Amino acid sequence: MGLAIRRRIRTHRRLSSTARWGNSPFYIALAGIVLTGVLLGSIWEAYARYAHNEYAGYFVLQYLNRYEYTSFASLLGAVLWPSMLMMLFLFYNGFSCIGFPLILMVPLLKGFSIGSISGYLYSTQGLHGMAVVLILFFLPEMVQVWAVLILSQASATASFGLLLTHFAGQPVNESFRLGQMAQRLAKSIILVVLACALESALSIVFAPILLG
Repeated sequence: MGLAIRRRIRTHRRLSSTARWGNSPFYIALAGIVLTGVLLGSIWEAYARYAHNEYAGYFVLQYLNRYEYTSFASLLGAVLWPSMLMMLFLFYNGFSCIGFPLILMVPLLKGFSIGSISGYLYSTQGLHGMAVVLILFFLPEMVQVWAVLILSQASATASFGLLLTHFAGQPVNESFRLGQMAQRLAKSIILVVLACALESALSIVFAPILLG
């Protein structure tokens, strides 16, 4: 009996050491990765335009083309589908011991897209471009970033736990990790749906004026 209790205590300590990745310092680190992506996206856009790269605005123009939809349902479908794929990608890689670096790429690329879009609109349209960013993109994108951070944190923690299990033989509570992942996925999906609905509503009202 005493040996079993000691084993449970050791297991709990090992799980606690793995869970430290889910505490606020790691969450702040993920937010820093997003900000790094924003900076890199802005720099890339500025350099591409300075070098007269004809493909500098291709990504942004493709992104803006979806606002040609005139109905709320069509626009919601166009913006929701890519976001849901991103959430499922994060969730899937949380169950892989090699998914950790792939998970970290998602907040980086999310920030990169924000930085490149904002940089392009500001460099080509000045204050009008910044108005487009603030009215159409800012609030929905911040909600989506929140969803990405929530699920990235849980998925990276789970993936790193599997990595420790594979190489160091540390036990992992499978049912607890699955429950935590499912809970974070549900929260993230709710946030993504709200963000996409908000973006669609704002676009229906303001896009004809700002992008017309």
